[in-house]
Amino acid sequence: MPSIINGVVGIKPTVGLVSRSGIIPISDTQDTAGPIANNVYNAAKVLEVISGYDPNDPATNDIPEDFDFGFTRDLDSTALTGVRVALLDVAKNNEKGKILYEKAKEILKKCGAQVIEVEDNRKYPGASERMVLLYEFKIGIEKYLSTANTSLKTLEDLINFNDENADQVLKFFDQSRFIDSYEIADRSDDYKNALKESSHQKK
Repeated sequence: MPSIINGVVGIKPTVGLVSRSGIIPISDTQDTAGPIANNVYNAAKVLEVISGYDPNDPATNDIPEDFDFGFTRDLDSTALTGVRVALLDVAKNNEKGKILYEKAKEILKKCGAQVIEVEDNRKYPGASERMVLLYEFKIGIEKYLSTANTSLKTLEDLINFNDENADQVLKFFDQSRFIDSYEIADRSDDYKNALKESSHQKK
């Protein structure tokens, strides 16, 4: 989303490729860090630097020993020849987005890619993904705050601080995600079911 809003290139790697250690988390299951840059090459170059094993993030244990981190190696005019690329049209109701989508599709074809347009009318995130995100957010943010140099140590502390300083910190965004996460903290059974359902949907 930050990349879309700012009109730049962003890469969201598979969870476990880049360490989340020291990063304010949203969801341990879903969230990961990724590079934002002014073009694809620079984003790929940053990804080469920041990806890899970190003992402070167990998710990075799953990186294969023979994994190739050379993400910029094949960034040339022939790299996409014969490659099948799936395009998900998420800009159907956005005229400017639709223009960019069609432009990207034509560029991919000119580069030799076989473009396959995918129809998917499901809502993202779905109910199970949202439940997982909200439940894990409170756990993750409080784990982060426990090691941070701040007097705010719980999600409730953050909510209260934001309420007290709303004119400064809530000018452009509300804190509905904070509140929703706080309110479902005792729904562990619902979380477990949602985690199982969302894992099934990925397969």
